[in-house]
Amino acid sequence: MRRKIKKSNIGYSLIVLYLIFTLCFVYNAMTCSGMFCGLSIVYPILPWPLFLENLEWVHDGKITYWLLVGLNSAILYFLGFGIELFLKKRKRKI
Repeated sequence: MRRKIKKSNIGYSLIVLYLIFTLCFVYNAMTCSGMFCGLSIVYPILPWPLFLENLEWVHDGKITYWLLVGLNSAILYFLGFGIELFLKKRKRKI
């Protein structure tokens, strides 16, 4: 039997906000010409650089960066899905 994946409007909203946030930091890092400009690109993928500091399973940094952005997006979607379930259960009790 095939299960349907439930959709979450809050989850999708969190993903869109996170991707806008990420693209702003990427644009800032690419257009900045001062010292430590590239440091701001780490903020959207936190906490993964702290845990995966010496792990070099993907040699291209861009691929690793966007994989971690995807991982954070998935986590935010499930967080939004959980919030939506909590709000629906709370409405039923009231």
